[in-house]
Amino acid sequence: LHANLAMAAEPPEPRFWQTFPAPRREEEPLSCAEQELADATFDVVAKKGTGTLGIAPGALPPNPVLLKYVAAGSWAEKHRLEAGDELVAVNGIPVSDLSIFGLDQFLRKERPVRLTFMRRQGASN
Repeated sequence: LHANLAMAAEPPEPRFWQTFPAPRREEEPLSCAEQELADATFDVVAKKGTGTLGIAPGALPPNPVLLKYVAAGSWAEKHRLEAGDELVAVNGIPVSDLSIFGLDQFLRKERPVRLTFMRRQGASN
């Protein structure tokens, strides 16, 4: 009987999005480097009901995730994303902290999803 109670008390395995660190709290001050990054970034939100985003990354985490391609007429083009933009965070989670599977889940299935990009010098139009 005691063994069954102990087994029932164990928490379930976390889902992929529960294994990442919590996003920064708004009241925590940013370092100078973090403030510069925040000033150079922009967010776009794929709302519930949004289908394919129309983007193709040129690399996957842990490497920087630069957009290699933005499909003409796609959700991404309508939100002014460009090839060369770097995806730096998803729902406040740094891309460098995401697994390839986690990033794929966010980009293909999670809605709404907030994507934070950095526009690099020389990004194509």
